[in-house]
Amino acid sequence: RKAFEYHLGYQCFGGTGTGEPLGWKVPDSTFKVERDTADTISEVDLRTMFGRLFATDPGSLFWFISWCGWSTISGLEDTNGNRLYMQDYSQGMPPTVMNIPVIWAYETPYLGTEGDANLVDLSQYGVALGDGLEIFASEHRYAEKRAIYYVIYYSVDAKPLITSKIALA
Repeated sequence: RKAFEYHLGYQCFGGTGTGEPLGWKVPDSTFKVERDTADTISEVDLRTMFGRLFATDPGSLFWFISWCGWSTISGLEDTNGNRLYMQDYSQGMPPTVMNIPVIWAYETPYLGTEGDANLVDLSQYGVALGDGLEIFASEHRYAEKRAIYYVIYYSVDAKPLITSKIALA
């Protein structure tokens, strides 16, 4: 199950659109922020991303940040000394950065690589499931190890709803 989730998440992040979903980091509608400093994520970088985003539904905003950025993000503060990262599971709240839920994603690249921190409006990303999930079991392939080999087929397509930059008149 975890392998399936990772593979689908990786395709939705950076898929080419040819025989797989078109990831949100690929099309021209995705803007890239020049880093304040290399190989790290700063408060200025996050605020720049937030300032450039046009959100139709603020409730559908999510940060997708590489796991290796956790130590950097968890210590970030604004100019007044307020923490940008909050985590309080006792209140049932997910971890947030600037009051936007954060998903620590293995599918994103390592810290310092393009795409290591993403602010995504998921209301602008369409996902279509195909005919369903087909699972086949073969007890013959690994019979000598007394193991069952599973093959999983699924049909899914996904793409950003806006694939090019919007020109303002």
